[in-house]
Amino acid sequence: MGEDRWIHFSYDEKDPDKGYLASAEDGIPDCWKTGRMKPGGLDLKALGCKVGRRDLVLEVQTFEDIPETNVRNQFDRVTKYFAGLPIKNPDGSTGVFVHSFIVPPRPVSEKGAISGDFDSFRPPVPHRGVVHWVQVFKDVGGVATIWGHRAQVNETWANVIHELGHNFGLVHEGYQERPYSPIYGSVMSYSYSYGIADDPEKAGYSYGLFKDHPLNERNLDEHLPFPIDKVRFLSGRPYRYHLKEVSDGTTLIDWNWNGVFGEKGIAADIDWEAGRRTFDNVGLGRANSTPVILDANGRLVVLTGQRGTSGGDPLSSDAPGKLTIRSWTGPNEDQWIGESEVEPEATGDASAAYADGALWTACPTRAGVSMRRVDLTTDGSAKVDEPFLVPATVGAIPTLAVHNGELRLLLWRDAGRPVGVRGVYTDRDKPVTKSETPIDGLLSLYPVGATSGGGTLWVSAVAKSPQNKPKWRLFRLSDDMKVKSSEWSAGEGAGRLQILWEADKAYPATGQTHVFARGGTDTFGDIWTATRIAYKEREGGWLQIHHDVGGAQTRSAPGVAFFRGDIAMAMWRGDNSLYLSFHARGIRPEPVRDYDDIWHIAHVGLQQSINVMER
Repeated sequence: MGEDRWIHFSYDEKDPDKGYLASAEDGIPDCWKTGRMKPGGLDLKALGCKVGRRDLVLEVQTFEDIPETNVRNQFDRVTKYFAGLPIKNPDGSTGVFVHSFIVPPRPVSEKGAISGDFDSFRPPVPHRGVVHWVQVFKDVGGVATIWGHRAQVNETWANVIHELGHNFGLVHEGYQERPYSPIYGSVMSYSYSYGIADDPEKAGYSYGLFKDHPLNERNLDEHLPFPIDKVRFLSGRPYRYHLKEVSDGTTLIDWNWNGVFGEKGIAADIDWEAGRRTFDNVGLGRANSTPVILDANGRLVVLTGQRGTSGGDPLSSDAPGKLTIRSWTGPNEDQWIGESEVEPEATGDASAAYADGALWTACPTRAGVSMRRVDLTTDGSAKVDEPFLVPATVGAIPTLAVHNGELRLLLWRDAGRPVGVRGVYTDRDKPVTKSETPIDGLLSLYPVGATSGGGTLWVSAVAKSPQNKPKWRLFRLSDDMKVKSSEWSAGEGAGRLQILWEADKAYPATGQTHVFARGGTDTFGDIWTATRIAYKEREGGWLQIHHDVGGAQTRSAPGVAFFRGDIAMAMWRGDNSLYLSFHARGIRPEPVRDYDDIWHIAHVGLQQSINVMER
């Protein structure tokens, strides 16, 4: 029948002699399987297709740099996997029967052309609507048509079934609002695309065991009504949650990593593996310095440096700019009062704190660190007082914090000098600083962050690790501003760290600490956060997560502040735009779920993926 096309009009779906009938729900008409018709010249009966069972025909092509033996072994494993699926067929058999045939390889020189224009000529026109075309490449991530019959794969069998899953209409999220659900243990999810529980041989589609057990991150129950063997995969890669078996055959899980099992009504981000996703983001214009964000007595304010021109370099003594402030008026994310100028000649990253009913700023200028009081009016605008120039601070980078009700001004100058500290008091609403004292033992490669909590002033720094790498380090200062203790946190990278502290009964001695930074040592990088956990075997007791902000990278650590039960985060992006998220904890309202891939493939995916014969 060569290039001819057979069009079947289904006017009697139960009679194979009167039109189209695919009795096994696989999209392949029974009359093709019997050999009565040979679509595109293919003898499906000779390939092994049979009436009454689900068949899948794969036409496979590779390139001359991949041995055919490797490809045959790869697709033998694919065949074995599909044959083992618990899908009941009309003839009483189970599984999906894969019939693959390998066509001659293409020259390596054609890789670019084939990859770049794959859809236009694969599969061959006579075989469209009959086969799934699979092109094997070396070292590719894989790509496939969703609801289609084309796939580009690498040399692993798990990648083949992942891309075929797309052909069957499966998506990474498992047809839910959230990607990377920890209970969607499917090869379709990037979290489990190459194995389950550290075993690549266990890669596969989800059976939908947990599809009726959605998880609400804002109201989690650490009791799972499943035997531990069914959920043990959660203790393996990538999440490595801690589990406990219960005598009644159910399981406890520590969703929030605090060492306490069986809690109810907790909030936690549990699907962070591919990046903690922020949401309700809003753009706030341009920035040329690290943003500062804080809760000023219930009002969210953002400060950032801006240069009058469109120059992309950070503020400096050679290229100063203005420090501006704006306030959020709510209730919608994009409702902000316009900018007010705080400092006209800012030369670097500023800092701010809220104390005594006012906002206090500290900003580097050519003449030294300038401090100002800023009062926020009822309409959200800012009243900025005259500056106070802190003596002997030319070239210093300031960090403001409130400890025991008193403002503390920390001053960083270079990696070889201890960070200095000054107490700050007010005289007729004007800031006045006490003399500066070096904090012995507090050295940092970059300017520091600071926050108060649990009777301690916490300072976040970057120091050389024993392996001579720039590693995050936390210092605890006493009331007289001496170092009480220090510890390494998870994370490496350049630039100032930001730190938040909150009380947590699971950590009575230290409280909960959140460290935020720009990862890596390049000019741009991802936002990373490290949070204290109860398990010392994991990075010394820290859970490190990077933030997924739509692929954008940051120039610095974000500005962060607790706000309305979450963490607000301001990001200075690589294109000098300023973005803010109100939900940096990543705890979303939509539930995370499981999905029954097997049912989908058996009753929808197979027959819908090749239901059109296109030219």
